[in-house]
Amino acid sequence: MSAIEAKTPEKVASDDEGELTKSHLLQFSWCMWYNPPVKKAASGNWTNNVKAIMTFQTVEGFWGLFNNLVPPSRLQLGSNYHMFKDGVQPEWEDKANAKGGKWVINFKKGDSFDQAWELLLLALVGDMIEDSDEITGVVISPRVKANRLAVWTADANNEEANRRIGTYLKRCLNLGEMKISYQPHTECLRTERSYHKGSSRNMVI
Repeated sequence: MSAIEAKTPEKVASDDEGELTKSHLLQFSWCMWYNPPVKKAASGNWTNNVKAIMTFQTVEGFWGLFNNLVPPSRLQLGSNYHMFKDGVQPEWEDKANAKGGKWVINFKKGDSFDQAWELLLLALVGDMIEDSDEITGVVISPRVKANRLAVWTADANNEEANRRIGTYLKRCLNLGEMKISYQPHTECLRTERSYHKGSSRNMVI
């Protein structure tokens, strides 16, 4: 295992604000978070389980972080990476997320999702998504049955913008005929599940 692969997310260094004048500023400042697998009995203590790794606002800061992160496929099952705009907590209750929802992409076991994660992050930090103002963050979740990628948006009722985002995701991530679905966070709160497949409010494209 290489030194980079051996690093835990908590050991990644901070962005150097003193170098900002020499760097390429991003449209938004972002924060990467990580949480290890959480037992169901302890899931209510979510805030204490998720930890901020690093906040960055430059191209150089992003690559310094990304190149030192363990790829999602090598994370423990049940853990998550979260990349959210700076100031937004990666939780449903945050005021930036409370009225929103998320696009959910399920990758079958064996499918490559490291590349999809990288392509998505590049699209976000490169501000290549038309409705980037609507996106609050993204989450990658290695799981036993399927690996899940979620893109969170600010307003579940803004169907036009959410549909454009979903359409872009299918093209950007080369998803082909794969179906992806959008679910309001209110459904997660109601069912106390991160993804409720049978919801009648899910938008599918």
